[in-house]
Amino acid sequence: NGLDVDEYVRRSYKFAYSDGIEVGPVACLPEPPDLN
Repeated sequence: NGLDVDEYVRRSYKFAYSDGIEVGPVACLPEPPDLN
């Protein structure tokens, strides 16, 4: 589907940490990546 999960997660976490928020943007994602 063209989605690089590793890059997706890294960007999400980098964005979250840059704002001092640990899970805000990640928890708000409509379709979080299935890491299972």
